[in-house]
Amino acid sequence: MDDKNALLRGLPSVDELIRRRELLNYLERFGHNVVSTCIRRCLDATRTALLQGTLREVNIEAILGDVEVRIDEETRFGLRPVINATGVILHTNLGRAP
Repeated sequence: MDDKNALLRGLPSVDELIRRRELLNYLERFGHNVVSTCIRRCLDATRTALLQGTLREVNIEAILGDVEVRIDEETRFGLRPVINATGVILHTNLGRAP
């Protein structure tokens, strides 16, 4: 249990991670609230993995990578451009397509 406590103490704080230059671009684009929420979620997942024993060490670079991926996933727009090559005109505001 002492090993797990030592690992948990090695987790960086939200403030420590948010000040990293790797996340500066995300802070400017999406704001403090979005970035700090994603950091908290990644730290929670890391903490759970440490307690379950699936993770054996704290790697700040890996946590930062996870944060970047999570921010990208959560800020991705739900609409994606598509090409309608069927020749049928589709308009989403007019109901079902033929």
